[in-house]
Amino acid sequence: MRDTVARYADYREVAESWALGRFVLPIARLDEFAAAQAGVGAGGQGWRLSVLLGEDPAADGSRIRSFNAANAGSAFIDSAEMKVAGSPTAARKAIAAAVEQLPPSTRLFVELPLGSDLPGFMAAVVTEKAGAKVRTGGVTPEAFPDVRQLAQFLLCGAEHDAQFKATAGLHHPWRGRYALTYEPQAPTATMFGFLNVLIAAAVARKEGTEEDVVEVLATERASDVRFTDDEIRWRDWRIERQELLETHATFALSFGSCSFEDPVAELRRLALL
Repeated sequence: MRDTVARYADYREVAESWALGRFVLPIARLDEFAAAQAGVGAGGQGWRLSVLLGEDPAADGSRIRSFNAANAGSAFIDSAEMKVAGSPTAARKAIAAAVEQLPPSTRLFVELPLGSDLPGFMAAVVTEKAGAKVRTGGVTPEAFPDVRQLAQFLLCGAEHDAQFKATAGLHHPWRGRYALTYEPQAPTATMFGFLNVLIAAAVARKEGTEEDVVEVLATERASDVRFTDDEIRWRDWRIERQELLETHATFALSFGSCSFEDPVAELRRLALL
């Protein structure tokens, strides 16, 4: 925790800090976080946090309120995350219970299972005025969803006018085969690229077909996509700058990566930063 907090404080001072999102941590580690943040001095001010909820919505809501009151000025929890399984009906009840207990200032994001019941889960999220969350990878090949499953998530989210965040596995701009961890001789797998996901989200929002979205997600060559100051071009698709801004503001809100430095460094190598 100390190392992670120190790195986050440093990243808040770099030129690319505009790309830095919330500090994400389990709600059970808030005390540990507060102690670590106190050690970074003046850099530990005005942080926004997203917490991974536990099993007790009432206790979690109370913990968020007490933390925000005790840490005013230094850190503020305005986002929370939970995972659901089972049936869409059961998921809606669990989401509603969590929303009821959270402070009004805390937005809930719900990690959804991918599969045939996805429309029901997405409807439950939207009905309870929460956001969706999709897991796009992990540290084992099995943790990565099928390309078509991810495409269906994007299309379902666009159809339901949902907002979403993506998490895990998005270390690199473009889809390709990469090491799953930073360990020497780490196993490799084909990973999604965060640019693939964000461009695919824009295509889904423009009423692209499932095959269109699948092909964007599966693109591995950066040369297939052209960037200008005014638009992105992919095959016959042209996505204007304003459309990209609106997609980010109202649909594909953010993505998470274990590293802040790797995505930035790779975007620089591609001359996109």
